[in-house]
Amino acid sequence: MSAAERLANEGGDANGEPAMSVHQLSAEQFVPSSKAEVFAFFSRPENLGRITPADMRFELTSPDRVMRAGLRVAYRLRTLLAIPTTWVSEITRYDAPDAFVDVQVRGPYARWEHTHTFDAARIGDVIGTRITDSVTYELPFGPLGDLVNALVVRRRLAAIFEHRRRAIERLLPLVRAQDAPLRIAVVGGSGFVGGAIARELHMRGERVIVLSHRPDRAAAEQPDGVETRRADVADPRSLERALDGVDALVISLAFPNSPMESPRLGHTFEAVDAAGTERLVAAAAAAGVRRIVYISGAGAASDSPRSWFRAKWRAERAVRESGIAYTII
Repeated sequence: MSAAERLANEGGDANGEPAMSVHQLSAEQFVPSSKAEVFAFFSRPENLGRITPADMRFELTSPDRVMRAGLRVAYRLRTLLAIPTTWVSEITRYDAPDAFVDVQVRGPYARWEHTHTFDAARIGDVIGTRITDSVTYELPFGPLGDLVNALVVRRRLAAIFEHRRRAIERLLPLVRAQDAPLRIAVVGGSGFVGGAIARELHMRGERVIVLSHRPDRAAAEQPDGVETRRADVADPRSLERALDGVDALVISLAFPNSPMESPRLGHTFEAVDAAGTERLVAAAAAAGVRRIVYISGAGAASDSPRSWFRAKWRAERAVRESGIAYTII
């Protein structure tokens, strides 16, 4: 019997050490973007953070980010059990725009090899790219590692790849052609509602600008074709600059941890929703914005017992009295 046969039958290597099973995971996805565009997105190491779950706390630490064979990419993240880990990968194969392979040099796995393949594809009338991810991995500790894989790791990896699929779908959407696109600014584009509005407008072919006091976060959540500008509703001068050249303005304001107010930080409905909208409307009028869409709340009223509804009413009044064509939702 050969050493390989003993390994398969006895669960050990030729030296009698416990064997580490080889596991494989694969995923396939179609995106309505050209192969060149898709490969360009994946060949930027900083985009890995945009498709990694937030709870993994991904942080790219490599200063060299020019993709090529031999490049080593280092980053910190939290793996299972929320343990901070430094991971170093090496690009062992780089065949633009068809494929590349990254292999773990340092990290939590005994072996990790990730092959990314990109093929031109078509679904109906939509021409795009088929992305295929194939991962081969091994865990340390022999049979114990296999048990951990069966109980936890494989399920967690499947969840991570599902998150990647949704993020890629959001960041590489089908964009319609527009003969005369509007330049539309969305305030609150780093939030849940505002972010979704910005993505939808982008997919409709409009020229979208997300205004946020956290532009880096907003940019990470939006397709690359969406412009981001820093704007603070507490600073009228920043609003005037941010609205330069804008045709229409969508106001979907929110503050961190909303609806929990934090007066010490200025995160209140009166300060953000009410006063912030008043400043935005004044800046829009000065910038020549032609239309405003305001996202309000059912129940907005001047005499509401709830501060949120009173703030929304004050914001609605500013929009109605602006002299600009408006829609309140």
